[in-house]
Amino acid sequence: GEYWSATPQPTPSGDPYRVCHGFGYSRFEHAHADLYSELTQFVAREAPVKLTLLKLVNKSDRARRISLTAYAEWVLGEHRERGGPHVRTRIDPECGARFAHNPYHATSANRIAFHAIGTARKAFTADRRSFLGRNRDLAAPLGMRLETLDGMLGAGLDPCSAQRAVFELAPGAEIDTVVVLGAATNDAEARALAQRFADIDAVRDELERVCAQWRDTLSQLRVRTPDAACD
Repeated sequence: GEYWSATPQPTPSGDPYRVCHGFGYSRFEHAHADLYSELTQFVAREAPVKLTLLKLVNKSDRARRISLTAYAEWVLGEHRERGGPHVRTRIDPECGARFAHNPYHATSANRIAFHAIGTARKAFTADRRSFLGRNRDLAAPLGMRLETLDGMLGAGLDPCSAQRAVFELAPGAEIDTVVVLGAATNDAEARALAQRFADIDAVRDELERVCAQWRDTLSQLRVRTPDAACD
């Protein structure tokens, strides 16, 4: 926490976000209608994985039903419009992550992209048009108004990965979950990474390692000036 720089960001509801950028991570805090959220994003130290650690706290005196939707658009090439029809999406039966692969691209043909929420039951779609809706965009996607997602998978879609998990929070309760986005050279490696970082404790440990690496790197050089604020 000693490395944070915080900037309040206003929202249409009037409840600000507190945005904190540390060495190796960014954290976004928000409170609205007695629901507190804390989202921390960082990249694993030695794995090609982006991790999003989310804490939700119900500070009200009533039970709350909360949904979390994670969204990613697959490119797997230079241009989404050109490569999109070639991207094939599927669910890995062992780890439950959504896999994406473009077998017709010179570089991406040897990579498996994966996306997962660290919870067992979730709705999903791999069709961007279905999630956004006709004449809509990410500012107000149709999928956020629907009770569930259509479960589309396969090739020939406008590819994305939209996944939704639903949580029941008792009064005063809190939950932690993680969203994993990464790439690997084959199914086995992608599966191992998705399974490894589905564990909250493993993600917290990885965050500690990332912070320690940055502390070690940046502590090698110290600058002293007549103005302590510039040191």
